[in-house]
Amino acid sequence: MSAAASGHIAVLGAGQAGLQAVQSLREQGFAAPITLISNETHLPYQRPPLSKGFLKGEIDCERLYLKPKSFYADRDISLLLGASAQKIDIASRQLKFSDGAEIAFDTLILATGTRPR
Repeated sequence: MSAAASGHIAVLGAGQAGLQAVQSLREQGFAAPITLISNETHLPYQRPPLSKGFLKGEIDCERLYLKPKSFYADRDISLLLGASAQKIDIASRQLKFSDGAEIAFDTLILATGTRPR
């Protein structure tokens, strides 16, 4: 890792891309703080099975999660769930949330995905 990537990394978006980013950082030896941020209140989950098996009652909620809660704790990845980002302040390196909270970052990864219209 370069010196520029040695501080706190905030990952905005906790879908498969955000999860893969934090997992890869830890696998490659990145030891500084990482925060995975989602506007949803539950752990990152698989989207396709949700629309199929879960809604049909064929699989339970726990099987939707991409990783168990222990995965994040074991790798010292902070989860910030139910947090709706409203503003990215690049100059001050701050994420500002709808509830007024702020989080500082050295590096920001945007992994918010898309929404159907």
